[in-house]
Amino acid sequence: MDGARRSGVLAIVTLFFVEVSLMSSRPSIIQDDLSGKPDICDPESEYKATKHCCQLCPPGFYLGEECHEPGQESACYPCHINFFMAFKNHARKCHRCKECFGDFEEKAACMPTMNRECRCISGKYQDHDGEICINCTPCTNQNTLQECTESTDTICINADDDQSEKIPKKTAPVGFIMAIVVFLLLIIVLLLVKYLPTLSKRLSIGIFCKKQRGSCSNKEQTEELTELYGVEPSN
Repeated sequence: MDGARRSGVLAIVTLFFVEVSLMSSRPSIIQDDLSGKPDICDPESEYKATKHCCQLCPPGFYLGEECHEPGQESACYPCHINFFMAFKNHARKCHRCKECFGDFEEKAACMPTMNRECRCISGKYQDHDGEICINCTPCTNQNTLQECTESTDTICINADDDQSEKIPKKTAPVGFIMAIVVFLLLIIVLLLVKYLPTLSKRLSIGIFCKKQRGSCSNKEQTEELTELYGVEPSN
């Protein structure tokens, strides 16, 4: 009897450890408390809490306590002074804002949703890594082609250098001028086409009247010129 009991106990213990081993090897899936179906969280607005999905905290806040029901808002607390959080999150604390030391000065203040920005003081520029400030090069006995900026050094050139090749020239708007010229010529041509026949006829009438040594004012001459040229002579 004792041997049978021991065998039974040993079998139960063996099955228990096998079950535990199988459970640990299965992927971790959060189950919905009511339906028993996998609770799939929206990565854009939710995170997987202990038992269900909870809403993420907004920028400028950190997670204080998880929600108690699926889809509810978590208990979020605002970042403390000199701390920030730029994205939605479920972190337990905000990030500390960086400080501007030495040759760096504050460019943008620390905000709950934005880290502090630093820049070099006047007369200096940042290196490529943005970690140190370098003195701007003075253009002694030279001309300044480009002033020192936050990230680039001064560009100096000799006074006798030809700057025309280094500085872009402003070219005249040739296409615009040509368009205006063509437009004006077109207007002149249209005016000539419209009024040139009438002017030619009046000029011919004037010449005819001068040859007649009169003003072409009598009725017979007026009718004759109107029938000939299609216009009435002016008195």
